Amino acid sequence: MNIRKSGGPAFPLELAFDPRPGTMQCAGMTILDYFAAQALLGLLARHSSDTPDENVAAFSPERHVNERPGQEKMARQAYQIAACMIDAREEILLAQIADEE
Repeated sequence: MNIRKSGGPAFPLELAFDPRPGTMQCAGMTILDYFAAQALLGLLARHSSDTPDENVAAFSPERHVNERPGQEKMARQAYQIAACMIDAREEILLAQIADEE
């Protein structure tokens, strides 16, 4: 995945057995995935029902994908929010670099 679009690895680790110095290897989530997960929590909290049983039923994995259009929309919204967060993060980092020069 493109580092610019994904923000790079969220929790990178330099692997000791990698012979190339400074090479980062990451099999985990990207910053985009991490931001999307955080955004999804906010979306779920905003759209939660007063009845916990209704929340569980609405987001049950047993439901067919066509029966849960709200879930698909919410997942897309979470990634759209995350992409905006990546863009904002890049702007702030670039501004900080410019201020240091």
